Amino acid sequence: MSREQEWLKELQAGKREAYEKVYRRHYRMVESLVLRMGGDGEDAQDIFQESLFALIQNIRKPGFQLNGKISTLLYAIARNIWLKKRASEKVKAGNAGGLAENLPQEGSPREAEEREALIRLVTKSLNDLEEDCREVLRYSFYQNLPQAEIARLMGYSEAFVKVKKFRCLEYLRRIVRDSQDRTE
Repeated sequence: MSREQEWLKELQAGKREAYEKVYRRHYRMVESLVLRMGGDGEDAQDIFQESLFALIQNIRKPGFQLNGKISTLLYAIARNIWLKKRASEKVKAGNAGGLAENLPQEGSPREAEEREALIRLVTKSLNDLEEDCREVLRYSFYQNLPQAEIARLMGYSEAFVKVKKFRCLEYLRRIVRDSQDRTE
């Protein structure tokens, strides 16, 4: 059994030393991620705690198989939590990065409810996209990165990012439209 598998068993068993080891080994990684993506030290602490909680929930699920390193899984969880937090903050601030720009302005309580329902639907629909589509759209709309920067981050050409962004946005719109049609 590898050290990673032994560590996983300790985490699954809830051993305090295993949690401390996660903190010592991986807090700086999560902190660096959050700081690099526009957060502060307090955000990093919150994201690390949420990520550790999510990691523990995942590894305790029956049949869980670790197909890499714990650090890789923790990083992915932290990144997703941070991106979701940033996206929800922008939506709450009334700036859904262009995805919700055509929503009716809040006037009546019914319009406000419809707006909130559509924002929830768009956010849920983002999770139905493939990871690379979610990344392109998040970088484009939530982080407002230029296409050249997105291309550099994702290892694509700038022209490919432009096409990918268009296709992913169209696919997202189709998912939202189909969901709305099913609920009407």
